[in-house]
Amino acid sequence: MRRGFEAASAALGLPPDMPRLAADHQPGSADRIVDVLLASDTTALLAHPDEEAVLLLQELRSRGLVVPDDVALVSYDDEFAALSDVPLTAVAPPRRELGRAAVELLARRLRQDGTEAMRHIHLLPRLHVRSSTSG
Repeated sequence: MRRGFEAASAALGLPPDMPRLAADHQPGSADRIVDVLLASDTTALLAHPDEEAVLLLQELRSRGLVVPDDVALVSYDDEFAALSDVPLTAVAPPRRELGRAAVELLARRLRQDGTEAMRHIHLLPRLHVRSSTSG
C-alpha cells in the first residue's frame, strides 16, 4: 500500500516531503498525527484502516477542527467508515472479487501440470464519497 501511495503521489506531482506517519496502534498515535498535521499545511488525511480514521476523527474534533471544513479525512478499508459520527469517505478494496479470483486461480493451478503462465490481475478499489470530504 505504501508503494502504491508513493507511486500515486509521484504521478500526481505531490511533494515528496508530505507528512506521512505510520500509526502504531498505540495510545496517542492519533494525537501525534494531528500534531504533525497542525505543524504543516496539511489539509487532508488518508488513514488505514477505518479504526485509525475514526480515532483521527475523534482527535481532530477534540482539537476543535471540523471535518471536512478544516481537514478532509479519507479511510482505506470501508468496513464501517459509513457508520462514523461523520460518515467517512472511503476507498473500498474489492474483497469479494479478490476472493473469487484467488479461488479461480487456485482451482486452475490444481488442474494444470504447473506449465501454465503466471497471471497478474488488477482489481481496482472503489471510492465511496461521504461527508468527511468536500465532495
